[in-house]
Amino acid sequence: MTQFRDIAASCFDSLCSMRRELHRHPELSFHEEHTAAWVRENLERLHIPMMEGIRGNSTVGVLTAGQPGPVILMRCDIDALPIAEETCLPFASRNPGVMHACGHDAHTAVLMGLAEYFSAHREKVLGTIKFVFQQAEEKAPGGGKMIVEDGVLDDVDYCLAWHCAGEQPLGTVVADSGPRTASYDDFEIRITGKGGHGGFPSNCIDTISTAALIIEALNQLIGWTVPALKSATMNLSHISAGKHSVHNIIPESAVIEGCFRSHDRESAEKLVERARRLSENIAAAKECRCEFLLHPGYPSLYNDDTVTPLLADALRAGGIHAVSSPPIMAAEDFAYYAKERPSTYFNVGISAPGKTQYPAHNARFDIHEEAMVYAMETLLIAYDELTRGKAADILRKNR
Repeated sequence: MTQFRDIAASCFDSLCSMRRELHRHPELSFHEEHTAAWVRENLERLHIPMMEGIRGNSTVGVLTAGQPGPVILMRCDIDALPIAEETCLPFASRNPGVMHACGHDAHTAVLMGLAEYFSAHREKVLGTIKFVFQQAEEKAPGGGKMIVEDGVLDDVDYCLAWHCAGEQPLGTVVADSGPRTASYDDFEIRITGKGGHGGFPSNCIDTISTAALIIEALNQLIGWTVPALKSATMNLSHISAGKHSVHNIIPESAVIEGCFRSHDRESAEKLVERARRLSENIAAAKECRCEFLLHPGYPSLYNDDTVTPLLADALRAGGIHAVSSPPIMAAEDFAYYAKERPSTYFNVGISAPGKTQYPAHNARFDIHEEAMVYAMETLLIAYDELTRGKAADILRKNR
């Protein structure tokens, strides 16, 4: 299995070059025009056909070499974040206020590296590989949802993806089955009362005190809604009412915004429904009107229970330190793929000894670039298992 490590290691310089080029030119979700052009130019160079009918800046390369086998999808995300970079890297962002602060540049470089390898070694391709360079992971409704709607997964047997993991040391890969990321639902609570003079509060209907009661109730919600052995979070991100430095006006309206996250849909639905009823009932008791608006985000991401353990075993057999780790409360739109087809989402360690590892979505975020070698090796081993190992037998039976 050292062959896969050697293959990945031989691509290191190319992976770094591609990643740095992408890092210089980050683009926000649904605006990845330069990145999409770069992807398409490279796929044309590699003589890999692209699917038609794919919306926006997503691109799907399709490589079929004529040998029978499954359809394996490999996905990366290509968008960046609205963050002003503070890394001082020589290849730092040239787009003011935009930065690859989540590792999507590395994800894209690795997938293109895999496309280059399989294009040059088509005899290694059994069945079909779909290389999905997906727009807008960072912004709902998410580019992944559109990929599914555009029919990219209709003939797919298995999906693979990876993400940089700052909490994991370089050389480790998390390959666990079951829930890996949380679902999330954003909410907005609009409270309307009766504004007026601060000297005559009895003539008004106070929205600020109503909002305070609702916030206090929401902060108690998880404990009496979600079972103790299940995980969920609620955060309040914004509240607005009145005007700064205007002390003698009782505002007519107030707005509360926040987000629920959970690893199971039942808990998420209970939280939303109880939050709605709490808000409406408290507002009614205070004689205010209340509008509870839900903005659904991504579902929870579940790794396949049957095949993922086989992939983890294959990684260990190949010399990769495959470890277990609890699921996280961040969200990821690869969840849409995993809802439709069996999938595995790997977390690849990027933290090097002796180097400060800033978290994702931080202005100083960076990766140890050798992590891309481990990521490429991981996907090569996973592909080999899915096409030639025990997992291949499972896919054949399920086809």
